[in-house]
Amino acid sequence: CFHGASLGKNGDFMPRFSRMAEEQLLAAESLSALTGLFGRPYAGWDVYPTWELEESWRELLVAQHHHVHAHEGRCGAVGERSFERSLGLAASVFTRGLEHLAARVDALEGASVVYNPLGWTRDVAHQQGVVRDVPAFGYRTIDPYEIEEPRLGRIEMSVDSDTVRLVRGRFEVTIDRVTGLVSQVVTKDFPDGLLAPGQSLGGLQLLRDGQADRFEQTTFASDGVEDAEFAEFVFLREGGGGSKLRVTYSMSPLVDALWIRFAAEHLVRPDPGSNAGLQTTVYPALEGFELIADHPLGMGPVRADGEQVRCMPTGEWMTSPREWETLKHPFTASSLVDLVEPETGRGLLLVHDGSQSFFRDEQGVRMLLCASDSWDGERWDPVFEGELWLLPHADLSNAQRARISLECNLGSPRFEDSAVARGTGNLPPTFGGLTVDAPNVIATAFYRESERSAEHLPEHFCHTVRGARDPFVIRLVEYEGLPTEVVLSLPGPVAGAARTNLLGEVRDVLAPFPVSAPSGPAGFPWSAVKLRLAAHEIATVMVDLELGQHTPLELGDTSVWTARPPARGH
Repeated sequence: CFHGASLGKNGDFMPRFSRMAEEQLLAAESLSALTGLFGRPYAGWDVYPTWELEESWRELLVAQHHHVHAHEGRCGAVGERSFERSLGLAASVFTRGLEHLAARVDALEGASVVYNPLGWTRDVAHQQGVVRDVPAFGYRTIDPYEIEEPRLGRIEMSVDSDTVRLVRGRFEVTIDRVTGLVSQVVTKDFPDGLLAPGQSLGGLQLLRDGQADRFEQTTFASDGVEDAEFAEFVFLREGGGGSKLRVTYSMSPLVDALWIRFAAEHLVRPDPGSNAGLQTTVYPALEGFELIADHPLGMGPVRADGEQVRCMPTGEWMTSPREWETLKHPFTASSLVDLVEPETGRGLLLVHDGSQSFFRDEQGVRMLLCASDSWDGERWDPVFEGELWLLPHADLSNAQRARISLECNLGSPRFEDSAVARGTGNLPPTFGGLTVDAPNVIATAFYRESERSAEHLPEHFCHTVRGARDPFVIRLVEYEGLPTEVVLSLPGPVAGAARTNLLGEVRDVLAPFPVSAPSGPAGFPWSAVKLRLAAHEIATVMVDLELGQHTPLELGDTSVWTARPPARGH
C-alpha cells in the first residue's frame, strides 16, 4: 500500500505552485545567463545574480518536501510561504533582466522585446498574434504593429440553437450548447471524428455521500460571439450543494490542440479518496491504444494494468483506524500522456498543467482534477484551476511530445515574457543563447554556476580551466533512446569546455571550433563543441564563454556607469 502526498488533492495546488515556481526560476536563470554575455552595465550587482537564484532554489526545495505536501492541513502554510518567496525572488530577477535587456536593444521606442525561455527556436504567442522564430534562450525585437498571424491561422466561431463551433483550417470542434460537452473533434488525421458515438469531452463527476454528481445543470455564457475578446466559449456548470465550475473551450495558438480550462468557483467537498474525487474522461475512437507517459526529463510506455491499495485515516491522522481504497489501473504523468494506436501510430496527446493522476479504462483514460484527502484533516480548498490540451496527431516522437508540452504550458502565460524597448540601446535586435543540432536532444537548462561550488572539488571545471569564474552550464537530454552525436553552438569564443558530472567535475574535455552565427548579426563569431550522448542520457556541459567573463568594476573610472557594449559585429 502507499499513503501520503495524495495526488489530486485540493486541485493539485502544491504541485502546480511548484511547477510555476520552477518554470519562473529556469526562465530567470537562462535570461540572466544571456544578459551576462553583453558586458557592463549588468542587470544587477554582478555578472550573474547567484545569491538571489540560489536562495530561490533553496526556498523551492524546502516547499517541495514530502511532509509539506502529504500534510497540507498541518504544515502546508510553510510550503506556500516558501513557494511565494521562491517565486518572488525569481520573478524579480527575471523582470529586472528583461527590462534591462529592453533598455539596451537597438530598436524603436515602443517595440516589443520578446524572450524565449526554451531551448529551441520557436514561435512565441504575443498580443493576439505570434513573434516567429525567436532563438533558443534568446530574444527577438518586433514592432507591435507588425505582429504576424499565427501559422495555423485565426480561429472562427459559430453559434446556432443546438451547437457552437471552433474552426481553424481542418481542425473543427463541435460543442453541444445544452450540455456544454464536446460532441466531436474533426482533424486531418481523424476525418471521421476523434470521438466514438456516444462519447464526449468535458464531462465531470465526483462522489458525494456515495452518490454521483455529474454537474449536469449547464449555462452557456458566451452569447456575444461577434464582440468576444477571445476565441473561446464559456459554460457554467452547477452541481449539488452549490458547486459551481467554469469550463472554457478554445484552441492553442501554436499547435492544433483543443484547450480546455476548468475553474472551480466553489466546489463542495467530495468523499475522501482518489476514486471519489472530481474526474473527467478522455475516450477517443482508437483501434486499441498504448499509453506513453512522461516523467521528469523523459518518457516511455506505461501498462497501467494493476491495482494499488492506499490507506486513509478515518479521523486523527496518527491514531485513528485506517480505511482502504483500491485504485484500479492508476498511473501518473508529469505533464503529458499519449494514447497511441499500435498499428498506425496516430493518437491523442493529452497535455496538462499539473494534474498528474490518471486511471486507465478500456475506452481511454480518466483524469483526476480535484480530490479530498483525509490525511489533511479538515483542510479543503473549494477553489481550483486546471488546464489541459488535447492534440489529435499522426506519428509523434518523444522529443516532439516534450516540446509540445513545454510550449502549451508556456503559451498559457504564468509570467510576462516581453518588455517594451526604450529606443536607447545598441544590442542587436535578435540574439540567441545557443543551438542544439540533434532533433532528439533538448537543452532543458542554461545557467551559470558559482565558482564557490568548486571549493571542495579538485576536479571541478573551475580548477581545470584556469581562471574560469561562474561557468555557463547547459543541460542536454536525449529523448528517443538513440545514441546521438550532438553539436552545441554558443556565441563568441570559448575559453574552455567540458562534459561534467552533476557536481561539475570534469569527465571529458571538449575542443571548441568556429561556426557561423545561427542567430543575431551574420558576422558575429560563434563557437561549437561536439559530444556524443548515450540513449536517454542527461548530459551536463560546462563552458567558459569569453563574452560572459566578469568585467571588474573600476571604481575610479566613472565612465563604467554609462558604458555600453561594442557595436554589433565588433
